Amino acid sequence: MRNRVLPRAFERLELLDAKVSRAVLRGRDGGNTTPLPDTLATVSDGREIANPKALRKRLKRLQRLSRWHSRKQKGSANRKKAQRRLARVHARIAHVRQDALHKATAGLVAKNKSSDQRPTVIVIEDLHVSGMLKNRHLSRAIADVGLYEFRRQLEYKARDAGCLVHVVSRWEPSSKTCSGCGWINEELTLADRVFICQECGLTIDRDFNAAQNLAALA
Repeated sequence: MRNRVLPRAFERLELLDAKVSRAVLRGRDGGNTTPLPDTLATVSDGREIANPKALRKRLKRLQRLSRWHSRKQKGSANRKKAQRRLARVHARIAHVRQDALHKATAGLVAKNKSSDQRPTVIVIEDLHVSGMLKNRHLSRAIADVGLYEFRRQLEYKARDAGCLVHVVSRWEPSSKTCSGCGWINEELTLADRVFICQECGLTIDRDFNAAQNLAALA
């Protein structure tokens, strides 16, 4: 049967997104003035990996099923039925996110390609994810991306393919530095999605500019 969840498995499935589900029930949508990117990652060759937004696309359904589950009498058959339906949505969110991350990391490592088409070094930033999750306006979106899992998959796949992963310090001003001349824009904010250099006049996408700077550190 499609999307069938075994009776003894729904509790385990419900825990797959335990932290995210708490953000769903307690999080806020209002007040977010910072635009959220549609990309999971930007590569120095110009490629953009789409952000699946696994939770955001199913948020209203998850909230509705959570309310439906909480209204059922504890220990009743309807409560168990509601719990299984809620677990299936949690499992679907986790599976969509995992699938997107596996495809993204496999595409970056390119293990199945010839050695001349495979990267020898992949440079990533050591993002302060725990600190980013403390921002109440962005925590839900950050958790939805799965940044830790992205790095974990990238590191073990690169190791299997004989590729080196170089992790740059979180204090490296990759987004604020012009990839053309090296000028640093100290006033750049997260809301600024386009980098404009006041020295050489370079106008470039913020994430692509950062990717260029990280590539130079390989």
